[in-house]
Amino acid sequence: MGGGQDINYPAQPSYGEGMADALKAQVELLTGTGDFASTGSLESLLPLEESIRRKTAQADTDILRQTLLSDDDTIVADDQGRIPEGYRTRTGDVSAKTQKVTSENQFEVYVDGHQDLLDQWNAEQQGDGAKRSKSMFGREHYEAFGKDEVANPAIPREFPEIGSVFTESGTGTGATINPEPVLSEPGTYKPNEVIGRGQGMIDLLGDKRDITEYETRTATQADVAAGLADEVGDQFVAQTDSERQAGFDESGNFLGLSAFGEDIQRANLSRQREADLQDVSRLSPLFTDIMEDYKPGTQEALGEARTILAEQADALTGDGAITIPSDSTYGGDLGRQSLEAATAYTQSAEVIGPTSTGE
Repeated sequence: MGGGQDINYPAQPSYGEGMADALKAQVELLTGTGDFASTGSLESLLPLEESIRRKTAQADTDILRQTLLSDDDTIVADDQGRIPEGYRTRTGDVSAKTQKVTSENQFEVYVDGHQDLLDQWNAEQQGDGAKRSKSMFGREHYEAFGKDEVANPAIPREFPEIGSVFTESGTGTGATINPEPVLSEPGTYKPNEVIGRGQGMIDLLGDKRDITEYETRTATQADVAAGLADEVGDQFVAQTDSERQAGFDESGNFLGLSAFGEDIQRANLSRQREADLQDVSRLSPLFTDIMEDYKPGTQEALGEARTILAEQADALTGDGAITIPSDSTYGGDLGRQSLEAATAYTQSAEVIGPTSTGE
């Protein structure tokens, strides 16, 4: 017992052999040869990569827009301020409200428009006792035909897309064929007003209040008559009639995140300045009352300051403290000569130069 175990390790390629195999595999991938003959060259795969990257980028953009706006449920009032409140069928009955296509009811919605196919299939298979529900039948057709619609947009789409809106069946024959919308009364909403844009991030974190905007105008006679300006031609600032929300135009179209941020910032600054002015107006009486208590002391202090300044005027301005130099100031050892004489004497001494002692 106790004999050692011999382990036979496979031969390991050298560094050069490993690099050669790696380079060979890369070349075969680029050219679509060797182990990659059935796959194709890397260049032949570029269209597939481009398509995937385009679809991925578009999906990211769509998801971001849906996250920000959630505008699948957008309802816009017409030019008379009306919106659909229901749908009237051929028999005059009003059907239930519209709803979204979900992954659960997608196939049932499809069969609602192709009930004849389901009936025909069940009739043909009745001898075998087979029967399909709407959901099961719709899923089988989707697996057979619907996927091609996604892969090839040129194929006419029959299966409803997830997120689209459909109308529930109403009462009466042919209730879902060309349903007629039942509109609210005119003036229920503002013309072209966006109703129920959804609850995206813009709605939750943004500002749903109407934007207050101003413009600089040149006064007309009507402006003067309205008291907006003193004379015709004067420049004045007036508020414009705006019913839009931050980041959106008058029709409810989103203008982009940059415009949204600009509107938010401008509105916040305007409201802050207005609040500051309101605080000043509100607190002015309190400020006046407080200053009344300190007003006598302040006047007395100012009077004393004037007295001190008057007494120390000479010292502060230097009046009388500085003696104006006279001629004798510059005379010195020259026998009190004038400044001009001292200057002449100095110049003549420089010309003559030094003399010997006793000369």
